Amino acid sequence: MGLAVPKTPEARNRSRVKENRSMASVSSSHGLRNHSPKLKDIRGNVYGRLTVIRFAGVKKNLAYWDCRCECGARKVIDGHSLRRGKTASCGCQARERIAALNFKDLTGQRVGRWTVLRRSKRKSRRVYWKCRCECGFEKDILADSLLHKRSLSCGCSGRAHRPNCIDLVGQRFGRLTVLKVAQRYRENGTGTLWRCQCDCGNFINVWAKYLRSGKTQSCGCYQRERTSIARLVDLTGRRFGRLTVLGRAENSGKRTYWRCRCDCGKVKDYWAGRLNNNRDGGCGCQQGTHRMSQSSEWRTWQGIKERCLNPLGSGYARYGAKGIKVCDRWLGENGFDNFYADMGEKPTPSHTLDRFPDRQGDYEPKNCRWATKREQGANRESVVEITLQDITLCVAEWSRRTGIGSGTLLRRYHAGWSPLDMLTTPCVRRAHPEYMQQLADLRERIGLPIE
Repeated sequence: MGLAVPKTPEARNRSRVKENRSMASVSSSHGLRNHSPKLKDIRGNVYGRLTVIRFAGVKKNLAYWDCRCECGARKVIDGHSLRRGKTASCGCQARERIAALNFKDLTGQRVGRWTVLRRSKRKSRRVYWKCRCECGFEKDILADSLLHKRSLSCGCSGRAHRPNCIDLVGQRFGRLTVLKVAQRYRENGTGTLWRCQCDCGNFINVWAKYLRSGKTQSCGCYQRERTSIARLVDLTGRRFGRLTVLGRAENSGKRTYWRCRCDCGKVKDYWAGRLNNNRDGGCGCQQGTHRMSQSSEWRTWQGIKERCLNPLGSGYARYGAKGIKVCDRWLGENGFDNFYADMGEKPTPSHTLDRFPDRQGDYEPKNCRWATKREQGANRESVVEITLQDITLCVAEWSRRTGIGSGTLLRRYHAGWSPLDMLTTPCVRRAHPEYMQQLADLRERIGLPIE
């Protein structure tokens, strides 16, 4: 017996072209001439709703016919399916049958232990009906399952024979109390979902096996309490400004509160985060002395304390971490009153507090002033200063006096120019006609004699 020789790519291509040509539509009556004489001509025959019009071709040893359905649609079908009755329409007959089943009104009918209540929403082009079982459980059932009686109950009919179906209503599991059945069984037929109420007041649905095994004992509040206790830092006895912590208070949501007493005698509950961030805070009794807790001066005073005293503050690394402090006069019970008495009201809303003349010094009355943005910029650590004839000014101020650009002065400074050449050399070349005039103007502006 000889072995089958596999086809070459050229042979496969020739067979594919031949097959595609055989499936081409043939409009003339000679469409059957080149095919086998055993091929039966069924043009004009009626099969169900289909009427054969013409021969369409041969594919994989099957003859295909072009047919017209009663609904007017055209479709190509193989002759074997037509003669055996497998295909009787273009598909419209099946759609009409499914539509008749789906749109049949089942309201009020009983199917097994189900009572159909109303129609539910479609799911994946399928019609569902809301049904109630005799045990009281409600569920959406597929219309086809009701018509063919594939679903007769929620599963309660066989519940008495299930060894794991135990009534848990009224029982307690940790902090949970079982109220009623939420869902009889899972889709695979095992497990019962129970509606439970936690001691904190929340409601939760829990599977029976998790209740009996002790895996679920609360709605989640027990785990949150354990986590908060593990992370809790005892603040009892500590002082935060005018507040003294007496002990724990009742939590509000997920926040921990502490009961505190102010120096004025008032007792109030405060959030732990507020105590840690507001070290000089109180109950508000001190705000009545000046009535300026919403003013710009008050915010400035709070800002200097935040950057110098609070390690969690955004500016602490540039102030408090470098040893910059706030004087004792501006802290304590009358801190703001003393600060306002020493500094006074801001000249304009754009003025800010500046440490001058010692930019590295502390915040104290002798070293602070209300400064404009220009004065603040000239007093920064990164400012380059130039000294000429005992006059020390920043690059920006020398630029305003001489008229030479700040960028030009900085380039000359980093290039190693002397202060005199830096400030008296015109920006034009020596050969320029205006060189001598500009040189004279520069020396006059900075107070030097004209040579």
